[in-house]
Amino acid sequence: MIARNEVLGVLTLAFAGDSNRQYSAAQQELVEELARRAALAVDNASLYRRESDAVRQREEMLAIVSHDLKNPLGAISLSATLLQREASASGSDDKKTRRQLETIQRSASRMEDLIADLLDVGSLQAGRLAIDPRPEDAADLVREAVESSEPVARAKGIDLRVTEAPGDVAVMADRRRMSQVFGNVIGNAIKFCRAGERVAVSARVVGNEVVFEVADTGPGIRPDEIAHLFEPYWSAARHAKRGTGLGLFIAHGMIEAHRGRIWVESIPAKGSQVFFTLPLAPSGSR
Repeated sequence: MIARNEVLGVLTLAFAGDSNRQYSAAQQELVEELARRAALAVDNASLYRRESDAVRQREEMLAIVSHDLKNPLGAISLSATLLQREASASGSDDKKTRRQLETIQRSASRMEDLIADLLDVGSLQAGRLAIDPRPEDAADLVREAVESSEPVARAKGIDLRVTEAPGDVAVMADRRRMSQVFGNVIGNAIKFCRAGERVAVSARVVGNEVVFEVADTGPGIRPDEIAHLFEPYWSAARHAKRGTGLGLFIAHGMIEAHRGRIWVESIPAKGSQVFFTLPLAPSGSR
């Protein structure tokens, strides 16, 4: 039995009680085909086992690294907070010191977010992402997402607003996970917009699902780039230094875990629209 030019084993056939019996050409061909298929099955099983071991080892490594990093990051953030309080209490809270401490806190928070993203990527790639979908008001999800991202948009001079949301419509959603999805998609739109541009978030009922849309007036995306947007660690060449390339990949995995769909439409220099869907909650489930 041979697979990829490597001998994996030997398949032996024999007739009992008749040492003079000969195999026909058709029988020999059948046995050779059986050996080829058996070799392929054994090789596939070996590849699957090695891949499973690699995924498990990667998850274990990420869990260890995240645990070891969270403790010092927590200490950094807490120390920065205590220093701010002490500076305020002693009357030495000058603007320069406050800005430096705020920078430390933002950096620690960003590192914690990166660790969480890496853990989510590991769970998605291993097919073990846990979600707990429950009936949630679609308009509330949109409003909360915009409120959470509004301070960042305001700091960049970007107009972020809700343009449409259905009244009294429930979807099946894990609220915490959907907060991540909205945060990643809206954050991505804000990141590539310039001061004075707009990001609009909306939702509407279409059939048995709600379609959410995040539309921006930013630079848009080339057609050849759209196919790569949901790949992990991918960033367009002109934007490669602006992020890890994990946000949309994570959003894609979380939406699929909700049995929804996500896609992007864009016209270069005229903006982009990210659409994703969630199934309507069963009637009377709220």
